[in-house]
Amino acid sequence: MLNDAELHTAVWLKVKKHLEARLEELRKKNDSDQSETKTCKVRGRIAEIKELLGTAEPKKFQTSRLDQEDSLELKLNERRTR
Repeated sequence: MLNDAELHTAVWLKVKKHLEARLEELRKKNDSDQSETKTCKVRGRIAEIKELLGTAEPKKFQTSRLDQEDSLELKLNERRTR
């Protein structure tokens, strides 16, 4: 978890901006038509980026938010496969 001073460093802000852009790219890729294997790989990358971005949040909120987002993604993917 990052402390207040670390959250405002130029390095973290640059890394955060890159991760957020990459997350957006991966979400678009996840919505495209691809094999189940490729979809699983993309979802894994999305989860890793969310975890990295979560280091800037309090642990309790981070875990809760990730669980909720993962649950939502599973529901959306179930609908797509029907």
